[in-house]
Amino acid sequence: MRTTANGLDARRLARSAPLVLFMLPIAASWACNKKPTLTFQLDVPGDIASNASWYEIGAFAGSTCPPSSQFAGGIPSGSAARLAFAASDESPPGIGDLDRGTYAFAAVAKGADCGVIGVGCSVVDVTSADGVTISLRANDPPTGACQAGSVCKDAECVSSSDNSDPSVGAGCSLDFLGAGPLADPLAISGTLASTPAISATSNGFLVAYREYDPVAGDARLTLFPIDASGGVGALHVETLPNRCADEDESDAIGMGFTGDTGLVAIARAPCNGTGGFDFYDVAPEPNVTSSGEETSASLGASVLAMSNAHAVAPAVSVFYVAFTEDSQALLNTVVNDGFTGTSITFGGTPPHTGAWVATSDRVLALLAAAPSPDSTPADDAGADDSGVSPENDAGAGGVLRLNVVPSGTNPSSVGAPFEFPGTWGSLAAAGSRVFVATSGDQTLPVTWLAFDLGGSAPTTQDGFSVQATGGVSYADVAFHQDNLFFAVESAGAISLVSYSHATTTPTFSREIVFGQNPRIPSLAGLRDGRIAVAASDTRVAVAWVTGRTLGPDDAVGGYAIFACR
Repeated sequence: MRTTANGLDARRLARSAPLVLFMLPIAASWACNKKPTLTFQLDVPGDIASNASWYEIGAFAGSTCPPSSQFAGGIPSGSAARLAFAASDESPPGIGDLDRGTYAFAAVAKGADCGVIGVGCSVVDVTSADGVTISLRANDPPTGACQAGSVCKDAECVSSSDNSDPSVGAGCSLDFLGAGPLADPLAISGTLASTPAISATSNGFLVAYREYDPVAGDARLTLFPIDASGGVGALHVETLPNRCADEDESDAIGMGFTGDTGLVAIARAPCNGTGGFDFYDVAPEPNVTSSGEETSASLGASVLAMSNAHAVAPAVSVFYVAFTEDSQALLNTVVNDGFTGTSITFGGTPPHTGAWVATSDRVLALLAAAPSPDSTPADDAGADDSGVSPENDAGAGGVLRLNVVPSGTNPSSVGAPFEFPGTWGSLAAAGSRVFVATSGDQTLPVTWLAFDLGGSAPTTQDGFSVQATGGVSYADVAFHQDNLFFAVESAGAISLVSYSHATTTPTFSREIVFGQNPRIPSLAGLRDGRIAVAASDTRVAVAWVTGRTLGPDDAVGGYAIFACR
């Protein structure tokens, strides 16, 4: 049974009074009997009403209002229903259908700049109540106003300009353009979520991630498009075949694009004795143009895993796919949705805890992580969500091994790798230069190294800290034109760090702290280092997943997009 809030009739009853009232009748009906009409009343003090340009209302299932901190940017994500309307609107739209039960009805008033100037919340059982009343109180000082490069439209901050306006993001200013949550989770609780993969496309960016319900044995791939203004297009969801219950399918997935042709690669946990990979040819719209798989009975006894952010990279007519199989770093190429031959080993002596690949028009870079010979890998194979995710953890005193060779080189003859300390890794390539991000020390928790093709040692290296307290779980790296970007995750915090002059002498530019922007979804509960960053000629996008295992109060994750020219 559902209650319907449609055809709402809003009237300002006392425009000049100290208290402004909105009466919104809600037609409530049940299949088995008729219920009197509910009225919705929004009580707005005159000092708030005189400065309000927009009102937002959200209904949250349950008997608890979200914490006040979550209203800093407006109605937070996770509502069962939401509406926004202009303060001058005499006939706002309906809030939609609600299941019978108890809801926390929240409301905010926003100024012309989208800054939140008033907040309120009331808990009501719509099954028995005759009306809903929310009294707003002042939010002083206001929070969540649109930042440079965006304007307030329909109670949301959107890009103030199109891609042709050189004032937006000039000098890679990283003006905030938009942010939001990912889709709803596959299961109410216990969903295993992969690290998101993100790629720049001709339409903006495409985020891909896998979810797996170990209880039901269901799995799906979500393709999540983001336009250049930070808006979200229509999602594409694929049901992943041949899954069984009670498997550990929590590693990352890989995605790469060349032009408008993309590949998503997903390692499949053994099911009925057969394991392997799923491959999807994808387009920016987004959609899946074809799919294939690589399976065998021998893979059913193997532990397959893909590493964060850089498991797939494009090359001429093929895509490289890097992964670990039974703790051995391997590389293969995919054409027509299948491996083209036997996988080749890299990364020196196993065991390996991670494998990454990056390409440019001039180089092929392969990175493997391993525990150092005198250390024991950390035992993170269980469901502990408090630290570094298993696929990124090389144990205390870990090492990274990197090969940088000319593009087109046969990967089976890459030679001896560079070796340097690191417990996790990420890499990116452009031109003849490769950057690696890895762990540092307490003073500089993120270290980066630059390698040039043909060099016998790092060309330059440095590190940095971020404003968040606590250790760094993971940092992904993107290298585009002359700019370098790091998306850095700590417990409950994300920073975007940029460097200029990346092709010559990298120079720190700025740090964007996500927690300081109320327009970015709450990062409460963020853990496990499931984060990725990508860059285009005009934009930088970051996507994240809350954690390896999602609890009943966890959002799947979110994204944020910034301007950089």
